[in-house]
Amino acid sequence: MPNWKKVITSGSEASLNKLVVDGSIGHVSASLFSGSFYGDGSNLTGIAGGIFAQTGSIYATTNELEVSGSLVISQSSNGQAIDILNTGSRWRQYIDSNGHITLNASGSGANTNVNYTLEKGNFQLNLKEGHFNLDIDNTGKDFRIRDSSNATYFVVTGDKKVGIGQNVGVSPDQDVEIEGTVRLRDYGAGGKTGTLTYTLGVDSNGDIIETTGGSSTYTPDIYEIQTENTITANDTPLEIVSTGAGGPTLLDGTTGTERSSSDVHVVDFNSTGVFEITYTVNLSHGDPATDNRMNPAIYAKAGDAGGTLSEVHGSLNATYIRLPGTNQAPNGSIHGTFYYNNTTATDSLVLYLTFLGTTSNPDIDVVNHISGLRNTLTIRKIS
Repeated sequence: MPNWKKVITSGSEASLNKLVVDGSIGHVSASLFSGSFYGDGSNLTGIAGGIFAQTGSIYATTNELEVSGSLVISQSSNGQAIDILNTGSRWRQYIDSNGHITLNASGSGANTNVNYTLEKGNFQLNLKEGHFNLDIDNTGKDFRIRDSSNATYFVVTGDKKVGIGQNVGVSPDQDVEIEGTVRLRDYGAGGKTGTLTYTLGVDSNGDIIETTGGSSTYTPDIYEIQTENTITANDTPLEIVSTGAGGPTLLDGTTGTERSSSDVHVVDFNSTGVFEITYTVNLSHGDPATDNRMNPAIYAKAGDAGGTLSEVHGSLNATYIRLPGTNQAPNGSIHGTFYYNNTTATDSLVLYLTFLGTTSNPDIDVVNHISGLRNTLTIRKIS
């Protein structure tokens, strides 16, 4: 085809397959342009309306797109403002018109790794409002934080378990597992209160465990012992005063005992453990006095409520009572403390008054020597 030239006068129009413009010519205006535009853009000035590519792409051979002011990218027809897609469709990243960033939106994705590397400095994420959510869609996929040696020190597993610590390993066994030393700051500041049910202890492996023993603190149950006249027989059970519901009359603590509903002499336990038991019983010589010397004593029996009660070691204490009259000692009291290990949670306790030695015609009264001061049975769980 022969070479030819076409002269385009000012204000006229022409249809060309290719236009090569020398930079010295001046300005060229194109109202309708299809195909590709090539050039370094160094002489593009006065472009008020911008550069628009209706179809196809804008290429920069130096792999740079430089904008001196703001870069505004509008939403495209597929709803994506920025869409990055490599030639093999191995991975895809786009930002939609709502500002959502999506990775691996298309492609196989089975073995795709998305890596962001910060060579120097600090990575800082400032969230002004709302929430930061990290969703791992597939069960069995883990979120991990590793150190420079690729050792995991924080993991959230796909089966909803959390591991923290230098040696936490690949899969924590518990819902939350911490490997290493734990320090709780400002613990016990009084922000959380309630009723103590369990305590925390440490087993031989160094693991924190829940326990009903240890250093639990219980407040005592205090019962009033009923006054009684003319006790003349050995091994007489003492009556326990209680409320209508069976609870202690003087102090209803957290130890958890109550007087039997069927026997006024019996106190029932409702938990296992070791109990500290204290009694105070004031006594007076019976009237008329028939014996001038007596050794009254108090002791306890305990055991399963449905079986035979047995004497409790360490519970026996005694006093010495003489006839009323001048230079005599007709009044006294017995005070004792002992311990009982309840292993069945259904045991019962009874206090008995008896006489030691050979006593003819014994007669003793349980009294309140000072008005308002009661005889008491105190039971406190200590472990």
